[in-house]
Amino acid sequence: RADVARAQATLARVFTFVGATERYVASLWLLQRVFGWGEAVLFQSLVHPKVGFRTLSAAKRGVVPFKATDDFGTLRALISSREVCDVALYDYAASLLATRLGALGPKGTWELREFERRVQITKARRR
Repeated sequence: RADVARAQATLARVFTFVGATERYVASLWLLQRVFGWGEAVLFQSLVHPKVGFRTLSAAKRGVVPFKATDDFGTLRALISSREVCDVALYDYAASLLATRLGALGPKGTWELREFERRVQITKARRR
């Protein structure tokens, strides 16, 4: 479809950053690197007990019958069955994120894994 191709071109040409919910921590880590933000603020926002993953607004409105306990595959299957264009655009955006994460090199990949590990450890301690 022409609409999807135009949206994909816009993502690639105009947007500085594209993230994905299922790679939330990695997306935010990469975002802070892209814009040069301090890691301390990002880390605190990810591990603070009152901050967590929120149910999608569409699910809250009942547009997509999705519960916070459902896995991403379930949500993707629901969306896929209803909106082929959205899935195509999402897949393209996810590929942009994967490309950017793949270009981190060994040092950047290690830094990301360490950050993800620290977030998990801190969250586990707060439970």
